Amino acid sequence: MLTRGHRPINAAGVLPEQPRLQAGLQSLEPWAVERRGNELRRNRPIGPGQRSIGRPSCCDDRLPGNRAGDLPAVVHGTYLLQHRLTEEVAKSTALQKQSEIWRVDARRYVDGLARAINEQLTRWNLTVAEKEVTFLLLKGLGFKEIAMVRNTSERTARAQSTAIYAKAGLSGRTELAAFFLEDLLLPQET
Repeated sequence: MLTRGHRPINAAGVLPEQPRLQAGLQSLEPWAVERRGNELRRNRPIGPGQRSIGRPSCCDDRLPGNRAGDLPAVVHGTYLLQHRLTEEVAKSTALQKQSEIWRVDARRYVDGLARAINEQLTRWNLTVAEKEVTFLLLKGLGFKEIAMVRNTSERTARAQSTAIYAKAGLSGRTELAAFFLEDLLLPQET
């Protein structure tokens, strides 16, 4: 048996069986595509857990099923991947544009809702800090996250939320959210 450094290799220049990091790596191996006539076919790798060393397998005549003529298949596969990537980037860009349009359209409604919530918080005689905590609670942040955003301790955020619930006459976060968002249902079609 031949060796490369301290590792044994067989006559085909392949390391003996080694465990794969991921099962999905097989599809990334360079000899996984070969041309047969006018069609491209997936070619099985040399063996489970084995990999080529030295030159790229598309140019390595010693490996079974790989010839220097397979390079067009690799180029074609690269082209297909590039084409799919371009399509996905276009889809992502379109979704980002739709999201931005929705945000702009919804901004006036969100601003109106925020003003209405702030007016109710003022009627409950909440301090500025308690109002800020209330908005963060309504956004779904936990006490630890509220403490990080406001540069306070988690204990302070808990105490402020308890004071908010007491002043509002509510039992907790669920009732607080329901108080403001309960009427947000789909509009009734007439």
